[in-house]
Amino acid sequence: MNKKTIIFAIKSVLLATILVLIVFWISNLYQSFLITLPNFEKAIIDDVLPGISEDYMYVIYEGEILDLENEPKIVDEEIYLPVEFVIDKLNDHFYWDDNEQTLTYTTRDEVIRMKTDELTYFVNNEPLTLSLPIISFGDGVAYMPVQLLLKFSQYKFTYNETIDLLMIDDLMIKHA
Repeated sequence: MNKKTIIFAIKSVLLATILVLIVFWISNLYQSFLITLPNFEKAIIDDVLPGISEDYMYVIYEGEILDLENEPKIVDEEIYLPVEFVIDKLNDHFYWDDNEQTLTYTTRDEVIRMKTDELTYFVNNEPLTLSLPIISFGDGVAYMPVQLLLKFSQYKFTYNETIDLLMIDDLMIKHA
């Protein structure tokens, strides 16, 4: 073999090696790109909310998953929220009197008082009737029906029965 043929062979091997490396690099880059693309596979709910298969109602408030000491309850297809959660997060105009088991709501003109497990409530000491009462389940925790809360606040409640998930969004906050 002459010198030109050897140089041509070396250049050809180097060029082929460089081409293989470029193809390999492009292939890896393409695979990395595919990983970042969204797909249409259904998410496994246990991956999104660990423990969802347990008997627990998750609450998402303004996009944040809350860990509530007392979870909401469902009675006769109505959702009941713990009164302390309502006062802490949703409407601080409520006051809970543990001794009297009474929920009080005040405005400039009205004082509304609702006793646990009673359908009669009082607005400025005038009796009226509730369709759903404040309930205590024997655990010492009072629960308020969402339907009643809707009269006193501007929230959207969305419940997904399949995954036992309650989403609460403040309608007064503009969402993107």
